[in-house]
Amino acid sequence: MVEYKIAFIGFGGANRALAQLVADKNHVWARELGFTLETVGVSDPLLGSVIHNQGLQAAQLATLEQTKGAFGQLPQGSAEAINESVICSSGADIVAEATFVGAGAGRFETAFALLSDIVAIPKRKQGN
Repeated sequence: MVEYKIAFIGFGGANRALAQLVADKNHVWARELGFTLETVGVSDPLLGSVIHNQGLQAAQLATLEQTKGAFGQLPQGSAEAINESVICSSGADIVAEATFVGAGAGRFETAFALLSDIVAIPKRKQGN
């Protein structure tokens, strides 16, 4: 069984849905595909950041209320979005970034220097 550690940069609709899939489908992926995903970090401009190298509860994160600084209420959480720390310190094998186009350019360089697996979900603000 292979365990991949995943960190999320941006935690709106797309990455929140991915976290819910991790919570709901990990047992299926383990049985049918031979791997699991362990969430080790999340950073979001509204919610803040949380890092835990031994794993976070994906279901708890996916259902967390969308309020300013909400991750600061979690153990090892911060009300500040510290994207580079999540990428560099979480121990993630995979970084899933779902942010607005142009917002993550510097973070991609950091992630590429440390990791081989990056999922990017570029979005445009409405009207652009």
